[in-house]
Amino acid sequence: MYPFNPIFTERKQTNQRYVFINQNNRTWTEAQRYCRENYTDLVSVRNQTENDLIHNMFPSKTWVWIGLYRDYWQWSDQRNSSFRYWAPGKPDNNTGNENCTVASITQILNGTWDDQECGENHPFLCYNGELSQIHNL
Repeated sequence: MYPFNPIFTERKQTNQRYVFINQNNRTWTEAQRYCRENYTDLVSVRNQTENDLIHNMFPSKTWVWIGLYRDYWQWSDQRNSSFRYWAPGKPDNNTGNENCTVASITQILNGTWDDQECGENHPFLCYNGELSQIHNL
């Protein structure tokens, strides 16, 4: 495991490198732009193994933006993955405008996901790896 840095942490998994950005929390769109400019995109979580890796990667307890957004719930990088790990009762679109996804990096919520308003500020996870077709939102 890489040493924890409160601003930047990364972990390499197969052909992908996960990068945690915990500096200047950003909205989902700002996080997406940052990831695309500096890495590949916001992280896509394709299976339980990847979700567990991300969840266990950090000693801190927080929510992080991932690349899933509500347009029939698709991934920012257009990867075709049907894997979802919603918390019980989620997504619920509680405010009527919860179109982006955060993953919990907490022990209690065990890596589950929640839909949140895209304008909230959170740390985020980027990945660097195989580049797929990227579309701006």
